This record gives sequence, structure tokens and C-alpha cells, in this order.
Amino acid sequence: MRELRQLLQAVEEANKEHHLFEPGEGLVVGASGGPDSTALLVLLSKLRKKYDWKIVAAHLNHGLHKREAKKYEALVQKTAGELGFPFYAKKVDLKKLAKKHGRSIEEMGRMERYRFFQALARKTDCRKIVTAHTLDDQAETVLMRILRGSGLRGLAGIPYKRPEGAFWVVRPLLGCEKETIVRFLKESRIPFCEDRTNKSPLFTRNRIRHELLPQMSRFFNPQVKQSLSNLHVLSQEAWDYLHRQAAAAYRRSCLKKGPSKFVRLSVPRLKALHPALAREVVCQVFMEVKGDLRRLTFTHVAAILKMLQSNALHAEAHLPGRIQVKKQGPGLEFLRMTPLHL
Repeated sequence: MRELRQLLQAVEEANKEHHLFEPGEGLVVGASGGPDSTALLVLLSKLRKKYDWKIVAAHLNHGLHKREAKKYEALVQKTAGELGFPFYAKKVDLKKLAKKHGRSIEEMGRMERYRFFQALARKTDCRKIVTAHTLDDQAETVLMRILRGSGLRGLAGIPYKRPEGAFWVVRPLLGCEKETIVRFLKESRIPFCEDRTNKSPLFTRNRIRHELLPQMSRFFNPQVKQSLSNLHVLSQEAWDYLHRQAAAAYRRSCLKKGPSKFVRLSVPRLKALHPALAREVVCQVFMEVKGDLRRLTFTHVAAILKMLQSNALHAEAHLPGRIQVKKQGPGLEFLRMTPLHL
């Protein structure tokens, strides 16, 4: 079958280019019951003997639509059983968790999935977590980040491989289009589910998927998904270089680090940097002091760079997450404020 050969070749090429898998290792495969993850299970089963993999199927029941959720879980369990994979499932109340932690349902779902996958990888002695992100997901992500005003970091999109705690997350289908995947499943008579939340206009990604991208493809560029994926590749390469250079500049500019989330940088050394490097150094310091980049915007970083270049010897700014930034003579200080400081 042409689609099967095409998809297997894409997985093999992704593995060769990005070093996704090693022979004999254990894989936790995230499976929702949708077309992408169902195809992923089938494709990995075709390659299992060649690479001597131990494969575990993992399904997180979000509890969003109880009747459908049971159907999705049952289908993944059936597919895993037919392929000879151990099956593990976990149920969570995603709406309740999102409300409790002040996160969106999408964000909370992602966090819970990877928490479950990591716990299962630890339990089953697996080194890799495999997810079914496709070329379509890549295009949607890059376009969504363009609309939000992301820089190179955001345009780098979804990586083929990234660390997740003590494990690696790998995505062998990133070069495959969903259309090819669905055609393969239908022609092979392999059942899959369509999660109705994937069509809900309440989610930005769904509106991009079902409204914006089709319009762009129809009226502007029939290859828009591939073009956005190419932008991801170019941005990833540029971002990797910038990130490494900024990390070195950070080390050279750092005057002091404290145990209580405190960093002091050299103002003269920062001012001598190219603006792109200085911007990334600020982001790296923020990441180190706060622990993540949530809610840090272009405007926040621009304010710090303006403070840096000004002739004022003393200035102060406040960033998200109770991060205080002070310019004091030749030093630029980042401090995470605790109740004792407030």
C-alpha cells in the first residue's frame, strides 16, 4: 500500500535525521484514539521487530465527554491489544484541574498528559515518550504563534525531539500530513475516533485548523502547511544558534548569582551586545529566576532593554511572577520577590 510505505519511510527518515530512537529501547506511546495516534501505534508495530522495541500504549481519559471518553479509551485498549502492546489508562477531571490551577483546558491537558507519560515511563522502564504530532500540528502551531507575535523561540515550533524530565519526547510523524494518515487508516479499515473537542470553535487552534488554514490554502498558497513547516525549520536553526550564543553571553555578563533566585549582570557587557543577543539573555535570566517564561511579553523585555540603554544610573521594573528588575550603577539585578520582600 502506497500510503503505508510513504508513512514508514517518513518515520525512518525522521529517525535517521533526528536520532529519535535506539534499538532495544522502551517506548511509551501516547494514544488518544484519534487518527494520528492510531496510525502511530500501527506504524511502530510494523517497525518493532526491526528495532527490538518494547512498546507501551498510554491513554489519558480527560473526562470531558463521559460517553465519548469511554469509547476512546476502549478503542485504544482494543487497538493496543490487537498489536500486542501493554495498555495503561488514567482518568482525570480536566475541567476541575484547570479551574483549580488557573490554566486553560488545553494547557492543563498537556501538563496532565506528560505527567502521566513520565510516571508510566518510569514504571515500565521506558526511555522515550512518543507522540503523534503531524505536519498539520506544526503548521497550526507556527501560524498561531505568528498571530500572537512570537519571536524565533516561538516560530521554532514543535521539535522532533526534546527532553522531558529524565526522558525524551520524540515525534516521528512531524513530516507527515494528516490527509495521508487518514487515507491510510481508511484504506486499511483501521478504526479510529474523532474527538468532538477538536472541532469546537472555543479553542483557538481549532479555528486556525478549520477556518484560517483552509482559507489560506485556497486563496493564497496551496502548500501553506509545508511553507509554515519550512519556516519552523529555518527558525529552529536560527534559534538554536542564537540560544547558544546568548547562553555564552549570559555567562560572560553574570556578576553574581544568589541562592534565593537572584542574578546580577554587568550593564556595560549587556549594552555591548547585539539587541537580539541582549533580548535572549534577558529571557534566559527570567527563565532561571522564575522557572518558566509564562506571561513574559515583548513589551516586558523591551522595557528592560530600554532601561539598560538609558543613561539613568538607577531604575526599576516589575515583571510577571513577582520578578523585580533593578538597575543600580553598573549592575542589572533580577530578583524573585518573596512575601518577606513585599
